[in-house]
Amino acid sequence: MNRIHALVVASVLVSAVLGRPTSTTTLLEGVVKSRSSYSPPVPKISSTFVANVTEVNRGFTYHLKMSYDGVSQLSRTSGDLYDATLKGMYYIDNIANVTAEFENLNNVCRQLPGGRFRDLFSWLPAAKYVGQKQANGKLCDVWQYLGDAPCNNNGCAIGVYEGNIPVILEGDLGNLEFETFNPMTFFPPNTFTFPEACTQPAPLCPATTVQSMDIFVAHPANIYSLPNQDVADLLGDVAFICLGGGSGGPNGYSLVSHMVLELDPSFGSYILCNGEPGTCIGEEPFFVGREATAGVGADRGGQCSPNVGVGSWYSLPKGGECKEGESPTFHGSRVNQDGCTWKVTKRVKTIELSCLQQHGMADACRADQTIPFASATKAFKTALLLCPDVPPSLQTTI
Repeated sequence: MNRIHALVVASVLVSAVLGRPTSTTTLLEGVVKSRSSYSPPVPKISSTFVANVTEVNRGFTYHLKMSYDGVSQLSRTSGDLYDATLKGMYYIDNIANVTAEFENLNNVCRQLPGGRFRDLFSWLPAAKYVGQKQANGKLCDVWQYLGDAPCNNNGCAIGVYEGNIPVILEGDLGNLEFETFNPMTFFPPNTFTFPEACTQPAPLCPATTVQSMDIFVAHPANIYSLPNQDVADLLGDVAFICLGGGSGGPNGYSLVSHMVLELDPSFGSYILCNGEPGTCIGEEPFFVGREATAGVGADRGGQCSPNVGVGSWYSLPKGGECKEGESPTFHGSRVNQDGCTWKVTKRVKTIELSCLQQHGMADACRADQTIPFASATKAFKTALLLCPDVPPSLQTTI
C-alpha cells in the first residue's frame, strides 16, 4: 500500500524538487500595469542569503528559516509545525546540494528521489515586467516568467521591493513570503552539513524475541502481497483512511485486509513505500521499519515509542521477507543480517473499501476530525465484522 506521509511533500524545497503545480494567480491579481513602456531593471537578487519565509501548502502554514548559497548550490530550510489533526509536532529540516536532497523529519532522514538544489531565481533574467502591486505592506514590482525549466507548469512570479528584495515568490518553485531577507557574504560552519540522522543508520529498537502482530493494509484487488509495502496497526490504519489514504486514488485501492505477521521487533527506520510492486524512499532494506502515524513521534518519528492514542505504521522491506519454509529470527543488532525479519502467517479477513464506507466510516472520520478517531475506529471494527470476506482468487498475487 502507499502509506501517505503527511508532510513528506510539505516543506518549501520538497515542493520545488517534486514539481508541485502551484498557482501564481494570488500575486498577479490586482497588479497595476504601467501606462507607459517603462520597465525597471531586472532584479538582481543576492545569490547568498538567509531568510525567514512563510509557506502555505495544503492547508498548513510553515514558518521556516532558509539558508541559501546559490554560488555553491547549497540550501537548507528548517522549522517546526504543529499538526492539529494528529496532535503532534514536526521538525522539518531539508538540505540540498547539486546532486541530492535529504528530508529530515523528526530526526528520520530520507533521500528524496530526483532531489537536488534548485535555483529559485535563475528564471528572472528572462522574466517579463508585469506592473506594481501592494504586497505585505510594500509596493512591489511584479515579474512573471512562463517558459521552460524551472517554471514548466504554471510559471513563476515574484514581487520585488526596492529593486532587489524579494517579498513574494509564487509558482512552480513554491509559494513563499519572505518575512526577512539578509544577503550573506559567508555562512557559519556546518550550515549545510547533513545531520547524523542522514549519514548513519538509525539505532534499532530494543527487543528480546520474535513476536506476532495484527496488521491492516489497504490494497488493490488481487494483490495481497506485502514486500516493499507499508502497513499499520488498527489505529494507524484508521488514521490512514481518515487522512484520505484509503480512498482509492491513483493506487487503485479497493480492499482492506486484516493479516497477522510474525516479525523481529528490532525495528529500524520507517520507509515510504509506494505502488505495486512497491518502491521505497528511505534506507532500511532488511529490518521492519516503524513510526507513529504520519511520523508525529518525537523519538525518531515514533520508531521505538509506545505511540499510544496515535497508532503505528510499519514498513516491510523486500530484503527482510522470509522465504517459503523460513521463519523470522531475532537479531537485536545490525551486525548480523542473516535469515529474515518478517512473514505473513495468516490472512484474517479482507473487505471492500466500499463496504467500509457503507458502515459510516467517512462520516465518522469527518465527525472525529482528529486522532484518536474513536468513532471511525468503531465503524472500522463493525465493517470488519459484518462485511463479506473477499478471498484471493486464482489470479491473485500473494
